[in-house]
Amino acid sequence: MIPTSWSESTLSHMELSCAATIPSRLGQVANSVYKHVFAAGKPPAHILLRDYARGVVERALCLGAQMDVDAAKIRPPYASQWPYIPTKEEIERLFPDKSQAGYDSGSLEWGRYRIKSSVTADDFAWYVIGTNSASTSRSWLSLKLDEPEWTPPRDGLTSC
Repeated sequence: MIPTSWSESTLSHMELSCAATIPSRLGQVANSVYKHVFAAGKPPAHILLRDYARGVVERALCLGAQMDVDAAKIRPPYASQWPYIPTKEEIERLFPDKSQAGYDSGSLEWGRYRIKSSVTADDFAWYVIGTNSASTSRSWLSLKLDEPEWTPPRDGLTSC
């Protein structure tokens, strides 16, 4: 059975693997995936959902399944709505001072602080998210790929 809420659930691995070798069955699954994710032309910005959904439809196309899809809608570039990325100040307001709870207190506040720190300052941010990959910035930037590359202002220079 195909879930009706694609933002909250995905196909089970068992169902997809059973359907993946039978073109007619995979075509049914892929049509449903296409209808829920791509048909409107603006798939969700959720990269994993979009990638898995594309894989299902691409596999069905590869096997020659009978489908009524526009293949251009399942391939990048997508017209997804760009998600809102909060500023560092907005994020900081959501988290209390870390001194309010200690490491071994079991406090929910400490857990929240650690999650925030891991994605903004610790090794996870540095090596996994990749804030160490830009020579010009160590912070996240909310730039689209078609926008010009960001360059930092030069300290000490004034415009004439």
